[in-house]
Amino acid sequence: MQCNISDETGPSPAFLYTCNGEIPSCKAFLMFRTKPPYVSVSSISNLTSSDPMEFARINNISSSAVLPPDVAVIVPVTCSCSGLTTCNALERENPYGELNLFSGLKLQVPLRCACPTQEQISNGTKFLFTFLVTWKDTVPQISEKFNVSASSVATANGFSDDNPIIYPFTTILIPLPADPLSSQMTATSQPTIPQQMHKRSYQGLCVGIATGAALAVLCFFLFLGFFRYWRKRTNDASRTIRQQGKKQQLPAHFLDKVVGIGEILKIYTYEELKAATDNFSPHKRLSDSVYLGNLRGKLLAVKQMSRDVAKEIKILSNINHFNLISLYGVCEHDRVFYLVYEYLEEGSLRDWLHKETLPLPRAGTTEFLLL
Repeated sequence: MQCNISDETGPSPAFLYTCNGEIPSCKAFLMFRTKPPYVSVSSISNLTSSDPMEFARINNISSSAVLPPDVAVIVPVTCSCSGLTTCNALERENPYGELNLFSGLKLQVPLRCACPTQEQISNGTKFLFTFLVTWKDTVPQISEKFNVSASSVATANGFSDDNPIIYPFTTILIPLPADPLSSQMTATSQPTIPQQMHKRSYQGLCVGIATGAALAVLCFFLFLGFFRYWRKRTNDASRTIRQQGKKQQLPAHFLDKVVGIGEILKIYTYEELKAATDNFSPHKRLSDSVYLGNLRGKLLAVKQMSRDVAKEIKILSNINHFNLISLYGVCEHDRVFYLVYEYLEEGSLRDWLHKETLPLPRAGTTEFLLL
């Protein structure tokens, strides 16, 4: 805005104010939107040089009230006619050049207000309210809010018609027959949307929600299926690794004791021995801890031992006699060892020693198992 423009010739849409009232000073009202730190009765009153008690009364709040940000309130002020434009008012109230302003500088800003003319007074107007225009505001809507005619608002502001174009963050004057009410400061009502548009919007919203929910459920089941597949693959791989580990390894403390011997022994898995002995069935039991096994068509004698078997393995490896049975391999499961021997169809040495009534075979050679 140029500072050499004047509105002394009459009201215009650019300024909306003029010094043509019948009285030089009057009571007027301003619209103010709270913004920190100006959110309390005292801070707003000090800023606008208004009476805090009157401010609290007109807004129907207590004198100690603290308001949230961006709330429209009514500020009662004493308006004096200066006959100045907005830019001129700032220049005359402050000793600074228009281009010599910097951050933190304090300016005295005259508030835009006006007193009613004789014609407005004769038509019942007592006060002029400076209203701050916001987005989508129109003169008919604002007039309806304050229960005044659109033509009276147009006349007070020098508009050529009752529904001119007004811009956000500008101000217009509202002629009032009485004090404004705090209830009139609520948001301007928006134009009514046709019912059909509401219905279509509602249907579109429902369709959108249903589609989104269906996609969410589908994604959930896809994720669940993938997770189960991945977990099964992982478990199978872990089981295979464990089985291979069991098949290929024996406890370290055991291997230390039979070093040089364990390398030539076959290491069986517990599952192999269970299958060979029908899960260590009583029908396969040869003695208290010896079971008959059949592994891939080969008969075996499986001896279960809970004590240290390293000594027995060393003894068998040191005694190389053709009448002693061969040790094929070993298995360890839950700290229990299983020795796998060659099976003797003629029975063990103990059996022959205890069978006094049976003669020993005379021809050929006989192998014995020391059990």
